[in-house]
Amino acid sequence: LVSKPDGSKRFCIDFCQLNDNTIKQNFPIPHTQDLYNSLKEAKIFSKIYLEAAYHQVRMNALDEEKTGLIAQDRCYQWKVLPFGLKNVPFTFQKIVQNVLKEFMSQFVLVYIDDICVYSDNEEQYLRHLRCVLQRLTEVGFFVNLKKCQFLKSEVSFLGFRIGNGKMSIPQQQIREVIDFENPKIGQNYGHSTDLSAV
Repeated sequence: LVSKPDGSKRFCIDFCQLNDNTIKQNFPIPHTQDLYNSLKEAKIFSKIYLEAAYHQVRMNALDEEKTGLIAQDRCYQWKVLPFGLKNVPFTFQKIVQNVLKEFMSQFVLVYIDDICVYSDNEEQYLRHLRCVLQRLTEVGFFVNLKKCQFLKSEVSFLGFRIGNGKMSIPQQQIREVIDFENPKIGQNYGHSTDLSAV
């Protein structure tokens, strides 16, 4: 189990052997700069976050046995998409883009399980948001309301603050980089820190 930023736990399995024997899918994940360019003129935003996103999608029944694991003398198989499989992000991106295809690049952007609805005014925004939420409901997706942001002039999306025609790095992330303590030779030598999320 791995701790998530909100304190909850994520069940993780080492799928290295399975991933090494899996043919990689080539469905494109959007480039973040292209997403930001689409958002820069918008005035009102919503960020919709799907609850346990991967776990809302059933695995292909023929692939379930490939995800087997043994725990406490029992054998288990995933029936939904698990975290850690090589192609899950591509599969999920493809599914959500297909679900929202009629709205894509008009007023909605999708980056795996992050969905951003953007509009020029409040009347348009309410119509756009209703369309997206209705479509997600029709196909059976559940939204994590605690993580969603609605009717905002500025929104956090993929690690940046977006709004008022600007894109910026949140001050908390800047502070974390400034306050980052360099490792001391001997004590932390050989360890690295992933700053990609900063």
